[in-house]
Amino acid sequence: MFRLRLEGKVAVVTGCASGMGKAIAIMFAEEGAKVVGCDFNAAEGQKTIDEITASGGDAVFVPCNLRNKEDIVRVHEVTMEKYGRVTTLVNAAGICVLDYFMNQTDDDMMKLFETNYRGTVWMMREFLPDLAASGKASVTNIASISVYQPESFAYYYGSFKSAIAMLTRNLAREYSPAVRFNVICPGPCDTGMTPDSCKLEGGDPEAIRNLVSTLLCDRVGTGKDIAYCATYLASDEAEWVNASQFTVDGGASFGGGDHYLPE
Repeated sequence: MFRLRLEGKVAVVTGCASGMGKAIAIMFAEEGAKVVGCDFNAAEGQKTIDEITASGGDAVFVPCNLRNKEDIVRVHEVTMEKYGRVTTLVNAAGICVLDYFMNQTDDDMMKLFETNYRGTVWMMREFLPDLAASGKASVTNIASISVYQPESFAYYYGSFKSAIAMLTRNLAREYSPAVRFNVICPGPCDTGMTPDSCKLEGGDPEAIRNLVSTLLCDRVGTGKDIAYCATYLASDEAEWVNASQFTVDGGASFGGGDHYLPE
């Protein structure tokens, strides 16, 4: 008899309006999880939840700006009011600023800190007591391959993603075995930020082709590529996987090479 991989799970997914967060929310629901999706883009976030419920899934949307602690508290309140428990937290929301170091302002730095680092911290603080109480919970934070290697023009982005990766693994020491903590480090994915990665080269097709040529898999990733990994980490199949970092990057961090690239 077959069983859905996330049956019985209640998952909170940030950044559900687009990209990785959207793909994760949809795949979680397809695998049987009840999903609480949140995003600052209320219109697109609600569309994701409508797509889930139209397909028979159980999900609710809560508008949330990760720079506003009251919004995060509200996500927690709605989760507990509707489902009474939480087993899974995926922090997929994030923003990126790419530019030369001297061009990036203090405001750029603070936006990245408040969204990519502090917002993730606030989400974990808000949900960890209930996650731990569930007795078999997981937290997955989306970082970046910039954790391993410098990425051009992603100075503050890479710094805060690296900080989240280290914090996530350290939290495993305190909360295990009740809560597992893992990190996914995506490479270039077509999630809305990828075109920006070529903007300093003009955003032209050749620049994008050059980006793809660094990937052993000969294509830019998708949100679904990341969702497959997130689904595994949220499932009971991964109950012996903790304090780990998973690189899902098409081979970008390996360095590419002289491999076949279709015309």
